[in-house]
Amino acid sequence: MPNDSELILTHPKEFFALQKRELDKELDEIRLSDEEINELRDKHAIEVFNDNVLGKIPGYKLAKKLLTWNSSVDKTIKEAKKEILLLQSIKKINAATNGTQAIINLLTNPCGNTIFNKVIGIIDDSPPDDELLEHLSAFLSYVAQSDFENLFSDHKYALAQIQALTPHSLTILKDYQSWPRFKPGSYSSNGGVLTSDWLEVFTVTYLESKQIANQRISRLVRHCINELISRRFVVATLQGEDIASPQPTEIGTTIIKYIKG
Repeated sequence: MPNDSELILTHPKEFFALQKRELDKELDEIRLSDEEINELRDKHAIEVFNDNVLGKIPGYKLAKKLLTWNSSVDKTIKEAKKEILLLQSIKKINAATNGTQAIINLLTNPCGNTIFNKVIGIIDDSPPDDELLEHLSAFLSYVAQSDFENLFSDHKYALAQIQALTPHSLTILKDYQSWPRFKPGSYSSNGGVLTSDWLEVFTVTYLESKQIANQRISRLVRHCINELISRRFVVATLQGEDIASPQPTEIGTTIIKYIKG
């Protein structure tokens, strides 16, 4: 049986279903009688903003219970994501050195702590997503092993670029070594770089290389590739007259360095 942290990430629907069942049990205990409803109607006009009265109204208790439940679940999810982020980061660092100490050094340094809190802000604003956590833990492990005080501005810039992309786009960018070459057909170029639209032909080639036939996934992949091209993380260079090869740009290569793990 997975613990709460694992359940949140791997089976978020099941986690919320479990929390909902617990909430339903608590809400079942809150009941409004006809007499209480009439009393509420009489008092509502003049006392609705009086906290002392609101605290005695079952309807108010219901709203408060819902807000309390939502806050509790939100806090549980955020704590689980932070826990897994740290554990994954330490695990990645441990392959080369003392991961725990590297993270401690990061957290106890003003520059490192600022970067860490920016990462936490990203995961707090996102639904449970193990793909995003994978990228952010790789980023954090890279930063923790760097001269993060002198590279503070570089790390902030890289994190801003990572935040601008979807987790799926980051995964495709990270997979750049398996990008297939493609035939651009009729095209225009400048200095060996394609300037005409190559999104569709490359997407088809990429989907074939990954043996992806599902329409929903295909649309998602197309969106991600378009995002990488339009944001100039990727360009296509000519390899002869009829073959082109997608390549990460300078900023694309920089981001890969942070998320490759």
